[in-house]
Amino acid sequence: MKFLRLITFLFAISFSLTSCYDAVQKIQFKENGGGNMSYSIDFSKGLSMMKAFIPDSIQQSPDFSKKIDTSFTLIEVMPDSLKKTKSKETLQMLSATRLNMQMDMVNNQFKVEFNGASNSEADLRYRLQNFDKELSVGDNFPGGNKDLAGGASSGLSTDYFIYEYKKGYFKRIVDTAAFNKSLAQNAAIYEMIKSSGLDANFVLELMFPKSVKKYKSALLTLSNDKKVATVKYSMKDAMKNPSIMEVEVEY
Repeated sequence: MKFLRLITFLFAISFSLTSCYDAVQKIQFKENGGGNMSYSIDFSKGLSMMKAFIPDSIQQSPDFSKKIDTSFTLIEVMPDSLKKTKSKETLQMLSATRLNMQMDMVNNQFKVEFNGASNSEADLRYRLQNFDKELSVGDNFPGGNKDLAGGASSGLSTDYFIYEYKKGYFKRIVDTAAFNKSLAQNAAIYEMIKSSGLDANFVLELMFPKSVKKYKSALLTLSNDKKVATVKYSMKDAMKNPSIMEVEVEY
């Protein structure tokens, strides 16, 4: 496959596996207010199930057995015509975001990971508030389908979070209207999750340079030194009560 066709294919498969995956978002806050953010998504469970619907003739083809291990920055795969429409801050964010993909269809392995670095408080705040929005715009990346790249980031676009951030303070709340819109737009997938034994599992891990002073969250747990906060939930539980995805921390 040519490079862009390969990327489109991988994103398309990731979107088809949105009913069964594990996602981990990590945010490491630095002393100066900047930080690192990553999304790690493992579609391996869903891939093994999806193969049951792929004809043997395809599974036995040479391309099917090829292992894929690739890495690139998001700016590399954005069309030049669209780069001209983006702000300086957005281009900087995409240039500083690397996507790693590993895929082995034969052994049921498919993992995607986004990694981005922000050198200042302003850069990290911009990343938190705009990263999912950029991935949710289908024309930004190969594939041209709305929520295609967003699906790779989180299974389904998570452009329903509202972030507030300044040095020493982090808050994530759910935009109820946007979340309900996502439920409506992806009704078939959510119905599959509700009616089957499948589920999508999420972990939010926040790493702070200082101990947490106080927090507000239904599911948050702290490490012994109070510098790592973890929130775990499933898509089924979030559909019943979106507020479990919310978190507010002062450190």
